[in-house]
Amino acid sequence: MSLQFFSKNALATSPSATFLNVLGRELSFGEQKKRSAALSTWFDTQSVAVGQVVLVAVADELERASLLLAMISVGRPPLILDPDSTAYEIEKLLSECEYGAVIAEPELRQRWLLSDTAIPSLDVLKPKKKGGIFGKLVAKRAQENDSLAWPELPVPTTHFLLSSGVDSTVNGSMVAYVVYTSGTTSTPKGVEVCYSALISQLETLKSQYQLDKSSKILNSLPLHHVDGLIQGPLLGWFSGAAVIRPCNFSVQNLQLYLDSLYRYRISHFIAVPTMLSIIHRIGREWGENFESDDLQFVVSCAGHLERSLWEAFEGEFKVRVVNMYGLSETGTSALFSGPDEHSRKVGTLGHPINTRIRIVDDNDRDVTKGDTGELLISSNQLMNGYYKNPEATAKVLEQGWLRTGDLVCELASGHIDLVGRKKSQIIFGGRNISPEEISEILNSHKSVSESVVLGYPDEDWGEVVLVLVVLQDSGTIENELIEWCRVHLAEYKIPRRIYFVDRLAKGPSGKIRIEMAREQLEEQVLSSEVSLGSSLVVSQRIFDIAAIIFKINPSDLSQYSRPDNTPGWDSLAHMSFVVGLEKSFNIRLSTTDIMSIDSINSAIEICREKVEL
Repeated sequence: MSLQFFSKNALATSPSATFLNVLGRELSFGEQKKRSAALSTWFDTQSVAVGQVVLVAVADELERASLLLAMISVGRPPLILDPDSTAYEIEKLLSECEYGAVIAEPELRQRWLLSDTAIPSLDVLKPKKKGGIFGKLVAKRAQENDSLAWPELPVPTTHFLLSSGVDSTVNGSMVAYVVYTSGTTSTPKGVEVCYSALISQLETLKSQYQLDKSSKILNSLPLHHVDGLIQGPLLGWFSGAAVIRPCNFSVQNLQLYLDSLYRYRISHFIAVPTMLSIIHRIGREWGENFESDDLQFVVSCAGHLERSLWEAFEGEFKVRVVNMYGLSETGTSALFSGPDEHSRKVGTLGHPINTRIRIVDDNDRDVTKGDTGELLISSNQLMNGYYKNPEATAKVLEQGWLRTGDLVCELASGHIDLVGRKKSQIIFGGRNISPEEISEILNSHKSVSESVVLGYPDEDWGEVVLVLVVLQDSGTIENELIEWCRVHLAEYKIPRRIYFVDRLAKGPSGKIRIEMAREQLEEQVLSSEVSLGSSLVVSQRIFDIAAIIFKINPSDLSQYSRPDNTPGWDSLAHMSFVVGLEKSFNIRLSTTDIMSIDSINSAIEICREKVEL
């Protein structure tokens, strides 16, 4: 397989057709082709060889999506990291990486302390208003520190892949990209995927979703996750389809987000279970957008879709939901439940597509049909391995089979049912979180003796991060440790709650016994719920709930606290806050109530009214 094959549908699409629409900024197929050619030329002039990994530190979504695609298109594999990562997280990851160039926004370059001047470096500035929505493409001037992602370099007038010589030097076994993930063994690692695996994955998705040049994909998932990148810009380019990212998915933007289904005539809506839960809960008044004749189905990925939500969503919005199972290590997909009738069975993972599977016991023997075992996967879509980490690779890849760490069973119908997980990985709203990474940060605090980090079931987010901590210094409080985590970890990894215990349950070898720790955690959760439900006045209880959900000190909250001035009060935390209010006061908030909560004061007023009723 070649790069020419990777781009054949995009190059056959009208140059003026929309390829990307991000927050209303549009990029055509023709413009993306020119950008790729210009970037290829820049790499050549900087002696960045084909196959050389390049670090991308860009947060702007349109520029980032365009850059990642361009790099893959011209044979320079991007090193893909979360732009919200802290300097601590990045320093730790990059200490194990090798890259031949850096493309970065100045702000992110400064935050990540990217000061190496020995390798080629290109700055990405925010689009300038003058000269059009994307700004003018200008070359870096020697006398000015002023450059853009797409320098004004000679652009080949013929086929940009062939004219740059890339197609003849790239083969299927070469690395296409490296994306960091918590993976099947929890500790963050770089998943290395080659071109043949990527193209096999894209062919599977294009065929399964029946995509063509008339398709329009709505996908706002993060671009540093494979479901955001592969099922977004890469799939759009491969199939000639348009990719729409109208706004960030949030409670406040929900009407705008759902209206885009009809406005842009979306044919395929890619989401995670958390998004479907929020839409089902508060998006019903905009449900008519799902009635569009263009919408073929909704795809749920990156987390387990509960049968109850699946059935309720389809029943409410009269649209078919396709459930997809996969890992970063499998590209993105491996099993599908739908849209075809053969693979579809609500509540299951469906059937493997272009994939072989085994279900094995602890001795790697195939289990009897109907029995539970670990799911093993083999396909052309599998990763090469973990980037510069052969030891971790050997733990999950053996003779072409990937250990997923997930427990499944095969039903009498032949469909695969997810039972649970062997691995410790936590999935919060579709994002993978390493318990060990969080525990390492907590244990580095001077007052912490030891800790265990666990995922706790949550109706809306799948799992939330809860922690048991044994202290050396009894004077330490929960919020002090939360702030310690906030300095070192991305926001979504920060624990929801930290519970202090005298000791952790351990086995004879001194190793923490996870199942007994879960029992300890359950006791702590139950006791805290009783405490939260005590006879506090409404306002005080709301302050307590807000402090827990937003992970901040209660003294830092006031009645004037709002999402724009309160750390941790993002769109996801907003729904957790709503659920916390409902559980604590035993009330049901309407869509209008939820949308009206824009401060602590408004939450107090709404809850007081509900309680009095």
